[in-house]
Amino acid sequence: MLAVPKMLSIKVSLMQRGCLLCFCLLMLASGLSAQVTQVPSIQVALRDVQAAPGIFYSKPHLEAGLSYDHLTNHYASWRGQTIDWLMPLQEKGLIYLQALHANRYNQQDTSVYGSYAYPTQWGIINAELGHASAPHFLSDHLYGLSWTGYGPHDGSYGFNYLLGTKQTHYSDSRTAAESLGLEAYLGNWRWAYMATHSDLNHVKSGWVNKYQMQWLGSVNRLGLTYISGDEPTVLSPNHLVNTDIETIQLDGVYALSKTYALTGMIWHTKQGHFYQRNGVQFGLRVSY
Repeated sequence: MLAVPKMLSIKVSLMQRGCLLCFCLLMLASGLSAQVTQVPSIQVALRDVQAAPGIFYSKPHLEAGLSYDHLTNHYASWRGQTIDWLMPLQEKGLIYLQALHANRYNQQDTSVYGSYAYPTQWGIINAELGHASAPHFLSDHLYGLSWTGYGPHDGSYGFNYLLGTKQTHYSDSRTAAESLGLEAYLGNWRWAYMATHSDLNHVKSGWVNKYQMQWLGSVNRLGLTYISGDEPTVLSPNHLVNTDIETIQLDGVYALSKTYALTGMIWHTKQGHFYQRNGVQFGLRVSY
């Protein structure tokens, strides 16, 4: 078993909840952009920390979700169905898998995504892979690596830092992204900032800035996210271009019992001068 550092010898703190949410931001940093992979909203179990944040000791869960986007400028609406699976392995890490079926631009794509997170006494390292077979608008494959490092903290406040890189390949294009970020927490509140620099086919695209504020309860969660900047975006099948983006999103988790929970997101996105998207997603989570 890993050696237990002094800063991890207390019960699960709000810093540790935020830390896992931060590494999720890194592993799916483009969740509201071209790939539009749904970010898992992870519920943290309140258990004693032995060698890792409490999420690694929580119950596994399955989640089924439905999403819908209404687009302006005569673009067809988007629809999606997701199945998510989270398997904590205690000090051996955490596995996350997602299957996505999406209908956009009058085409249908199916993809699979997976990540593995491993806790150390200094932070969390996360590796991710994704693949879609003969896709029209989703990426053909992606891979990335990220690190969430523990910063100074005590039981009521704390800071963490984030670093990440990702390569995403489409049928005739390639994007690369590097991310860095910081988070701070105080009581039940968490604030985070992430900056992501990307390029399209080795040509610089620009920066995307992500700001997040969250209220973290023992089992429930409510968050507000604002994103703005320039990034590569799929605007039609096999057509990837650099555009400016602006998104505001509200998301949350509400526990119905120890076994069942509802998840939800609503968002509004401006995709340059091409279109605007108003979207909603609902999910049912079953812990076992």
